Amino acid sequence: MLNTLRRISAVFLILILIPIVTSMSLLGTLKSTVFEPSFYKEQLVKVDVYKFAHDEVIPYEVKTRAGPAISDNLSYLGLSDEDLLKAVKTTLTKDWAQINTERALDQIVPYLSGEKDNFTIYVSIKDETKVGIGIIKDWAQKEGVYTALLENFIMVEVSEKLDDLLLGIGLSEEDPITSFVAQTVNAILQPAIIRSITREWVGKALENVILEVEPYILGDQHKFNAVVPLQDRYLAAFELGSDVEMNHFIVAIIKELPLTWAFTQADLEDLIIDNYGRDGYENFSSGREIVKDGIKFTDADLKTRLVETSSYESLQEFERQRDLLLSISSPLIHYLILVFMVTLIGLLGGRSLSSRLTWASLALVISSSVASVAIIFVAWQIEVTVLPDLLGSLSPQIYEAKLNEILSNVIGEFVSESRQYLFSILSLGIVGFASSLVWSRVIRQA
Repeated sequence: MLNTLRRISAVFLILILIPIVTSMSLLGTLKSTVFEPSFYKEQLVKVDVYKFAHDEVIPYEVKTRAGPAISDNLSYLGLSDEDLLKAVKTTLTKDWAQINTERALDQIVPYLSGEKDNFTIYVSIKDETKVGIGIIKDWAQKEGVYTALLENFIMVEVSEKLDDLLLGIGLSEEDPITSFVAQTVNAILQPAIIRSITREWVGKALENVILEVEPYILGDQHKFNAVVPLQDRYLAAFELGSDVEMNHFIVAIIKELPLTWAFTQADLEDLIIDNYGRDGYENFSSGREIVKDGIKFTDADLKTRLVETSSYESLQEFERQRDLLLSISSPLIHYLILVFMVTLIGLLGGRSLSSRLTWASLALVISSSVASVAIIFVAWQIEVTVLPDLLGSLSPQIYEAKLNEILSNVIGEFVSESRQYLFSILSLGIVGFASSLVWSRVIRQA
């Protein structure tokens, strides 16, 4: 009767051992996967997420978000959405994304798992900004940019400036007396000035302006003053528009034209505010600070965000969860629990050494086998039912497909790691069972 009760207790403990082994395998897998930065790095590389971000995410975001917001300004400058897209893809490369993502994982994962008490994520975009400025320099040489500036800015400015100067010396197309002279001078000088402002000259002038503005954009200087000399253009215009009868008027007007064109940070501020408002300029200023100092995010920033967006109690709960993760991630605890349970089952189920080894070994075989089947079944259910519901509302579909691929790979890797853990337990049980049979035969023969 006592032996029966002991064996019933052993069977009951085997039933209890099944969920214990299952949870232990999951916790052991967590330690080798979720708690390791290398796991995330490998998964991201396996699904080629950086290529996906470069080839799919950037074009989509530029066309649906950034593109519409600045397309009018692009067309005004003779540029297209494709020019913007090419610039963004050239600036934010796959290697840059991978390097900074992996650095962030090296910092954040040990912190979230409780292994470290602090983290610092730092991303520098100064070099990428320099690449972007280089692209703008290339844009300055484009025929389309020159044509757009000529039609939308240069011709308008020249016309308005000449009208003002003609009026200043007493000539006006509205005045019946002076209209002929004003129209004649305008007809001679305006085309001459415009012809003298060649594409090569505009490209060089823009490049020089960009060189002056670059240290300001990078945050290395607080001010800039880009000056474009115009004297040589006036001389070229005078030669092109030389007319003996009108020379004294032309010379008088040219002497009144400004010797330089200046562009300062105040002009840039006005330009941004006119197009994007005060908020746009504040965002621009914040962007300059980011370019200068980089993007930095620490554990202190995270805690501040938690308190601001939720409550102090949420921060405390977050810290408790980190402590819990640290405590359950210790493999020594898992092994001690397993040894204790298996030893207890062996002591209750058998009377001799060989029978106790048999019970302990069978407990390992049964629990690991059932746990393996259970984990595979649950993983299959998650992929079939949970993931479609979870990702069904995600837009666009390319995001849904890629995220589904990532999560499916993660689940598959998690199951694979768990099965390896359980296979080790199963192998130990099989070896133990075989040893008990050999030991029994040796005892009987003896």
